[in-house]
Amino acid sequence: MGLADKLAFTFTATASYPEAATVAGEWAVPVDDATLRSLPQPFGGGAEARTRAALKAPPPERQPQFALTTRAVLMLDGWQVRQRGPR
Repeated sequence: MGLADKLAFTFTATASYPEAATVAGEWAVPVDDATLRSLPQPFGGGAEARTRAALKAPPPERQPQFALTTRAVLMLDGWQVRQRGPR
């Protein structure tokens, strides 16, 4: 695991970039929050392009293929049934 991977994990596991910089400083890596902020930016364009390409053509819908059966599932909600008869 390289330094960039460790820094990327650190800023995703912490609440803010300054907090990630403080954590990185604890393991003797002096880095400021601006450097951490610029680290994931090159990956963002590629991820956005892949997302846009995937959204252009939605996957075809498939009909579920179930075998015929004689069983059924019956769901009852006893709280909605009116009580009848003597109490």
